Amino acid sequence: WVKLAEHTLSGYNFDTKDLDDSAMFTSTYDRYRIYIYDFQPQSDDVQLRVQFKLGGVFRTDTNYEHHTMMPSSGSANYVSDSSAGNNFISLLKGCGNASDERHTLILEYSLPTTTGHWHDLMWSGITMRPDNDVGVVNGVGYNRSSTGALTTLRFFTSSGNIENWHLVGYGLKS
Repeated sequence: WVKLAEHTLSGYNFDTKDLDDSAMFTSTYDRYRIYIYDFQPQSDDVQLRVQFKLGGVFRTDTNYEHHTMMPSSGSANYVSDSSAGNNFISLLKGCGNASDERHTLILEYSLPTTTGHWHDLMWSGITMRPDNDVGVVNGVGYNRSSTGALTTLRFFTSSGNIENWHLVGYGLKS
């Protein structure tokens, strides 16, 4: 893995954050990995969501599909979240915003410049929930409205803004 990008947001207070570093969306590497850690939302009990820019257009239609498993320390049940028609992919759910509630996420995608397949994400992470439970997430998702090149990931929360995070991106050549 080769480090390609690094961003720190502190007191960011914006409703979206676009990852559009050209190094993260090239044909130079076959696989890309993003680490987001120390994520803190402005509002309590929110989702961290993502949308794709495909073929030069931010896809805000209802052609996102995802499935996420979300077990937590407060239950022996394995909870899941899925959608076959949202205008976003839900990455983390139930994120607390207290100063001691920070969240971690790892995302992966492949071959962003190719135009012959749907672009998908695979992710896993840890969320500190407002009820003091710790949760783990594992998910997959994609947008089925375009097979155009993937050039940007747009991150946002279900309400409020993104306060803090640290993002590091890597590329892997087969």
